Parts: sequence; structure tokens; C-alpha cells
Amino acid sequence: MYAEKAVTKVSRDYLRYARKMAEIKNSMDKASRDYDRGMSKGKTEIAQKMKIAGRPSNEIAEFTGLSTEIIANL
Repeated sequence: MYAEKAVTKVSRDYLRYARKMAEIKNSMDKASRDYDRGMSKGKTEIAQKMKIAGRPSNEIAEFTGLSTEIIANL
């Protein structure tokens, strides 16, 4: 009887821990996606400014890491 209670408590604790870890992972994944979007937006803004300043597409691609196709569509 005592062993069953102990196993049940361990199982509950494990499930609680697993749920908490899933919440933390989801939070970290969201933060990573938000960071990536922000970086992408920043690169695009810089590329637009460089394009307006008359910089060649290959130079813009070199500095921003964006493809020449993306730069052509700005």
C-alpha cells in the first residue's frame, strides 16, 4: 500500500514537472520566433535604406544577408 502511494505521488510530481517544462519550452520557442522576426524586419529596413541610397544589390546582400531576389522586391 505504501509503495503504491509513493509511486502515485512520484507520477503526479513527474507530470507536473513535465507540464512546467513544456510551458517553459513554449515560452522560449515564442521568444525565439519573435527575435527572428525582429531581426528579419531590421535587415529589411536597412536594405530598403541602402537601396534608396543607391547601393548595388550585391552589396546590400553582402551586408544584410538577404538574397538578391528579396532585395529586388523591396
